[in-house]
Amino acid sequence: MSTITNHPSWLCELSREPVSEADCLACARQRLQSDCPFNPAILKALAEANAPDVGLSGLHQIGYPVLRVSGLVGCARKSWYGRTRSPMLETPSEHWSRLRGTIFHAALESMGEGHVERRLTAFLYDDQVAAFITGRIDGYNPANGVLTDYKTAIRLPSRVRPHHQRQLWLYAWLLWKNGVGLPASIRVIYIHMRAIRSFDAVTPTEQDLAELERSLLQRLHLILAAEPPAARPEESWECKFCGYAECPMLKALAGERNGKADESLQV
Repeated sequence: MSTITNHPSWLCELSREPVSEADCLACARQRLQSDCPFNPAILKALAEANAPDVGLSGLHQIGYPVLRVSGLVGCARKSWYGRTRSPMLETPSEHWSRLRGTIFHAALESMGEGHVERRLTAFLYDDQVAAFITGRIDGYNPANGVLTDYKTAIRLPSRVRPHHQRQLWLYAWLLWKNGVGLPASIRVIYIHMRAIRSFDAVTPTEQDLAELERSLLQRLHLILAAEPPAARPEESWECKFCGYAECPMLKALAGERNGKADESLQV
């Protein structure tokens, strides 16, 4: 089934104006923009990766918010904007990094070896908020209980990055809530174009996951609130990857960068 849409889905690589996937493909086929680096084959792959997750459509129809693990790891303000605003458009180049990961994960899944990629979902609620928490686990081997996560990286880290550790604990929580039990071990594999580096991450206990669930509920209150949560300076590193220009934290950082640029011009 074709996933090509006729509504604005990207920003043109050159003009940065909103463009539909169909129009972008037509332009690429005719080479109307000779400076554009994307051919139809890559654009089709991008469109496929950009298609809605069929596995989530049923959850959305139930009526409760659906929050992805990836949105629960970092900035709560970004998650709030993502829930209350229209999806951000990006250029094919900006989308490419995610497609690269999708291609790699598909190749690993085809290799088998007991690592089954699967989506897991749990319903989390208290007397004020309720939501589905969902995430796609890169690999879990039920035979030995090893939970594996693959990360593509521009620079290989020297240890497991803290937000990746939290993400893996969320996956462990999903396994636990779905009756699979605790993983016996957790492995993070960072992949660079020229090298691979793997680490054993800390494996949570049931007490750890119970505490994690309490912190998740606190985060739900922030993300599902009527107003955006307060900005947290420790999350400001994410601003350079964020497109919600209306966020005060991002505006402040942009102003700081512009101020430094103005100072350098006056020297």
